[in-house]
Amino acid sequence: MKRLCVKLFAMLGVLLVSANALALEVEAEGGDVVAKTDDGRTWRHTILDKENFPDRSVHVLEHHNHVYACGEGMIYQLDGYNGSVHWRRLLPYKCSALEVVEDSVKVTVLDDHNWEGKKTERTYEVTTSGV
Repeated sequence: MKRLCVKLFAMLGVLLVSANALALEVEAEGGDVVAKTDDGRTWRHTILDKENFPDRSVHVLEHHNHVYACGEGMIYQLDGYNGSVHWRRLLPYKCSALEVVEDSVKVTVLDDHNWEGKKTERTYEVTTSGV
C-alpha cells in the first residue's frame, strides 16, 4: 500500500509539473500555429481554412503563457500548454500585425477596401476577455 501511495504522489507531481509547461517557441506555418513547450512537446492548432485561404499568413506571439494568433478577420487566444482555444473574437478588418506594447498585446487591423479608396488602419488592445 505504501508503494502504491508513493507511485501515485510521484505521478501527481509529474502531472503538476507538466501542466505548468510554457510555450517557448511559437511560429505560424500557413494557417497553423505551431508551438514547442519547455517540456519538449509540440502542439499544432489550425486557425485558417487552407483550402479557401491557401496563401494567407497568420500572425502569432506568446505572452504570459497564452498564444495569440490572428489571420484574416479573427483573433484567437490559445493556451500555451496545449493549444486549446480560450476565446476567439471577430475583428472589424483584416489582421495586419500583433505586438506586445508596454506589457499588453496590441492587434492592428487594416481595411484596404474602403469605399473612398483610403486605407483604414486601427490598433486595439487585447484583454483577457477579448478585443
